[in-house]
Amino acid sequence: MKRGCVAVLGTVGASLAAGGAACRAPDSPAATTTLAVEVVHGGRRESLAAESSRPVCSRGLAGAGSWAVQYTDASAGSGLASLQVVAPEGAERPDGTDALYLGLALGASSDSVHVVETRPGAGHPQGTGHVEVRGGPDTAVVVVRGRAGSGAELRTTVRCAQVRDGLAAAR
Repeated sequence: MKRGCVAVLGTVGASLAAGGAACRAPDSPAATTTLAVEVVHGGRRESLAAESSRPVCSRGLAGAGSWAVQYTDASAGSGLASLQVVAPEGAERPDGTDALYLGLALGASSDSVHVVETRPGAGHPQGTGHVEVRGGPDTAVVVVRGRAGSGAELRTTVRCAQVRDGLAAAR
């Protein structure tokens, strides 16, 4: 973990970043993570974007080699309210992995929720998807493409300006 960082821990799939402090070196400007989401459902195409100065990307939090993204904005109105991605080991391989969890909520009251769950042993598998992670250990790009159990086509790109080391934070 970087010097001066505060880790925000929680349950995977829960709001890890809510209420947490930004992770940055003292006296340095916060790096901005960008999130781009495209949803195609029911003949409609919706493109959403968000930014966060808080760290939303973690590696190792859900086990060695894993990657996670946790973004929540309770004031999102009709925009991107929540995005969670959990990828077990393998997302950094050149061809990525089809094993992942993606949870996407749109609107402040989660008016529209889409889930992809393809991890081995998942209790309620649904949808299909593929995740690739490039970069690391301090910055990364997480790209997910898939079809949710709702039938929506999903494309997400998260450009992680900061990456928390989940294994170090859990010690």
